[in-house]
Amino acid sequence: MLRLIDQMLDFNQLENDVLKLKVAQYDIIYEINAWADVFKVNTQERGIELIREGLSSSFFTWIDHDKLDKILNNLFTNALKHTPDYGIIRLSFDIISSDEVKQLFECSESDATGDYINISVYNNGEQIPEDKLTEVFKRYYQVKEINESHKRGWGTGIGLYYVKELITLHHGYIKAENEQGKGVVFHFVIPIDEKAYSSNEHISVQEKRPTLPDMDN
Repeated sequence: MLRLIDQMLDFNQLENDVLKLKVAQYDIIYEINAWADVFKVNTQERGIELIREGLSSSFFTWIDHDKLDKILNNLFTNALKHTPDYGIIRLSFDIISSDEVKQLFECSESDATGDYINISVYNNGEQIPEDKLTEVFKRYYQVKEINESHKRGWGTGIGLYYVKELITLHHGYIKAENEQGKGVVFHFVIPIDEKAYSSNEHISVQEKRPTLPDMDN
């Protein structure tokens, strides 16, 4: 409940353009694995195979720990919701160049510079109609074709909008794609270079939050 209240406060700040980025150095692979471990109980209960790719070492980079927590929590929850029992969720991590970012997200030359962290969350559930792949990030939007037959519901339509806004705040990009054959994958990238973040977007070491997810909420 506290996590939901915190996210709603963030949502209001986003709407009023007052939510600020605060980055410090963290091991982002540790963060992703910690969240995957939180969701492991749910995947095991439903016989879902949780596959991790590129997540066996460490990689320290500049992130807003709180924003990353909320991005991962929402994307993992979304994947779990849309994965059938005995299905597959795949988490992938790699580093891509700005040229690859421009191709993947079709952004301009000036918008993407340096290398980026690339995180993908795939589930082998029902695909999204091709003409709705960009619509899912709009506020309050729900895919009617899937919503009508979905067993676990589609919530309020805020989650993916919230994720997109947090990633944009983090100078990154996100997109959804249908994988060939079956399933949907969400790709998002955030810049690695410290210079991507202004001086007022940094926090001191003393201000850093704990690196474990809050499992009580």
